[in-house]
Formats: sequence, structure tokens, C-alpha cells
Amino acid sequence: MDLEEDNVLAVYIAHEGVGRWRTLPKPTGLRRYGKSYRLQWMNYLRLCVKRGRISPDEEDLILWTPSRP
Repeated sequence: MDLEEDNVLAVYIAHEGVGRWRTLPKPTGLRRYGKSYRLQWMNYLRLCVKRGRISPDEEDLILWTPSRP
């Protein structure tokens, strides 16, 4: 995805909200499937997605949190 598509996606999400991925390509003029945009939003564009290295506290939390059976 390029920066222009990311901007269109962000504007669409701000206006329509999260969850209408199937209808996204038609009104925005974008050419990919909704799933592609959902993944882009969930993995890269959401503001709550943390980037970069994890802290020692986060590493301890990951290592010492019991896994579910």
C-alpha cells in the first residue's frame, strides 16, 4: 500500500468506523479487497499499535504469562 491509500483508508475509518471492510473499496475508489485494508488497519495504521523494541518489563510479561492449554 502506498501513502495515498493509507490516507484514504484513515479518512474512511474516521467517517464510517471500523468493521465495514467489504463495502470499503467501492465508495473510496480503492482497488483491493476489504480484507487487505482490514489487515493494513489492524497491523500498521491503528494508533494503538506499538512500534519498535519491547521493553524488559514487556519481555518478562510475555515470558512469564502462562499459556492457555
